Amino acid sequence: MKKILTAVVFFLLMGSGFSQYKVAQNFETTSPGSLPSGWTRYNRAAFNIYSTSNWTVRDSGSTIYQVNPTHFLAKCRSGKRSIAVSYYSGFDSTGNNIVHNSNAWFVSPRFACASNDSISFYATGGSQQYYDSLQVWVNTSNTLPENFTVRIGTIYWPEGSQYGKFVRYRYSLSQFAGQTIAIGFKYNMDLNFPNSGLLVQLDDIYVGPSVGIQNISADVPSSYKLSQNYPNPFNPVTNIAFDIPKNTFAILKVYDMLGREVETLVNEKLDAGYYRVDFNASNLSSGTYFYSLVTSDFVQTRKLTVVK
Repeated sequence: MKKILTAVVFFLLMGSGFSQYKVAQNFETTSPGSLPSGWTRYNRAAFNIYSTSNWTVRDSGSTIYQVNPTHFLAKCRSGKRSIAVSYYSGFDSTGNNIVHNSNAWFVSPRFACASNDSISFYATGGSQQYYDSLQVWVNTSNTLPENFTVRIGTIYWPEGSQYGKFVRYRYSLSQFAGQTIAIGFKYNMDLNFPNSGLLVQLDDIYVGPSVGIQNISADVPSSYKLSQNYPNPFNPVTNIAFDIPKNTFAILKVYDMLGREVETLVNEKLDAGYYRVDFNASNLSSGTYFYSLVTSDFVQTRKLTVVK
């Protein structure tokens, strides 16, 4: 009975949690070979490319055009699908496969940005033999690549990278508060250099309230645990540590004494590991609050105290 109640609480919270995201995309409802609704892709290279080499949703385990299937099949971080762009986006499809620079874009729908918003996503690229990179841009006027004027991040995977290993990346969007923006993922590789470009894959893209969550250890815990926040009492920032023994969707929220939600700290699928998240209570008054960690088979709640 306890497990049933835990599952009910989890799914109720998960449903309400998703609504807090401005953008939430895990590609599971998108057919392979297409794009999620509201998202667009562009080729801004000075030549035509093969459409299958541009950003495309793929099933995990499927082959990729002109990518060696013996060593490199499509991967995903969760579920069964992700989106990927390959090095072949740098080949001229109308000029006898002449090698050039790729310039392939994957662009989000536009959304109203708040001061505490951030974008988080999982990405993987490169391999033992090849290096890759990905740029993350913001457009404040529309969704066209030429109007992406602010680069907020660059990810580089050197030769020797583990193929298909997804890592979480997060970028604050606070500088765009009050504006309607779009996020652009740009794949721009010069294939004239040896070992340049293989495949970049994205999964679990979310835009919403900013969270300073960190995976603090490479080890895997044996059980769930929600630790007492430290320091406690605090003003205005404290740390909350928790352990996740298996890959699961986790929700960590803070409530006031009346049970009203005041902050969502975690609302996403996490890999097994030891985590720590920052909680900034600068907008809260002094008093006692509760924080609760919920997964499909675990619930724990603790108290924290804000003193100002």
